[in-house]
Parts: sequence; C-alpha cells; structure tokens
Amino acid sequence: RHSQRSSTTSVGIGAGHVAIRSSDSDIASGTDRPLTFAGRSSAIVPAGSDLWGDSVTLTVSAGQDLAISLYVPGSFVPTTEGGRAQVKTAYHSAGNQVSATSLRGASTTRQVFAVYEVQVLASGPGAAIAALGESITEGACSAVDPDGNWPDRHPAQLPSLPDGTAVAVLNAGIGSGRLASSDGAGLRGLSRLDELLRLPAVRWVTLLMG
Repeated sequence: RHSQRSSTTSVGIGAGHVAIRSSDSDIASGTDRPLTFAGRSSAIVPAGSDLWGDSVTLTVSAGQDLAISLYVPGSFVPTTEGGRAQVKTAYHSAGNQVSATSLRGASTTRQVFAVYEVQVLASGPGAAIAALGESITEGACSAVDPDGNWPDRHPAQLPSLPDGTAVAVLNAGIGSGRLASSDGAGLRGLSRLDELLRLPAVRWVTLLMG
C-alpha cells in the first residue's frame, strides 16, 4: 500500500520492484519481482489517499526484510512518511534503479516515503498484535538497523500460541504521538484505533502512549 494520505499533492510512480533484502542495499538473488497496479507498471497515488499494488508471488520467511524500490520521475517533495524513529536505513539514487541488485554509492535516509503497508499471506493460521504507541514503540531506543525495538523482538518471545497459531507484531508507533490530545505527530491514537482493529488477523492491541 502506497500513501499520500497526509499530502495535498499526488505522486507518480514510474516503476516499482520488491525483493528480499540480503544486507545494506543488496537484494537476495532470484527474489526480485516487478510491482504492478491494476496490471499496469506505473500509477498515480492521489493526494490524501492510498493506492494498493497488485499481489506478488514471493516466498518470505519470518524475520526477513523486504526491499521495496520505487522510481518517481520528476520532482517529489515527500509529505507522507513512515519513519522507524530514525533506526532503519533506506537508500536512494538518481534515475530508474528499481532493477538494481545493489545501490553502490547511493545516498541514505532513515525515513520511508510513500510505502505505507505490506500484507503477507500466511501459510497457516495466524494472529496479530497491533502495537499502538509513540517513540519507544516506533524504535527510538534501538540502534540503527538491527531491529532492536520491542515490537521487532517480541515475536521471538511469542512466536506462536499453544495451538500452533503463528503470531505477528505490527508496529504502529509514531514518535511524539499522543492518544487523545494532539494530531501534531500523525493522527492521535484514538483516531487510529479503528484502522488497526480492521487489519487482518488482529486479535490484540497494546498501548504505550501519553
């Protein structure tokens, strides 16, 4: 799912790919897949809205990172971002690089622009915990890139329920977020709760917000 929900301008996607990341900006051999949108290789994400891409056949194991590459022709001023509290590295370079197996010499940022959500079809029964919170949940106490925040670490402590149902943790933390009093850092928690409860397989919501 690509989003411009917090923007007054649309963004054009000229091309996109998804793959399994191996390390840094490198992708695992044989995992690169093109993205399509209603069968087309390009799309417009409208201002104030979201756009789902088509399904992709790609086997992903628990704990693996996805590399999602977008080519945005022309100018792009990001206004909708999904940060991980400055603890995940993203890579960018000029031109259409979506088929590159590595972005050597690329510039880096610790924000994620336009890409908002990925849904994965589980191989068996699944349940999910949605972690609604602020910077601690988002990952502000973690070092850069090792997935050390508590939502990333929690699946190792609770990989499945006693009946074998696999458990996923969805990180819905936004730094400086507030439950009820402010929309200054994303929507207030109470405004986001309904969307979280509608996500597939969610059974529980944890809350850590001021």
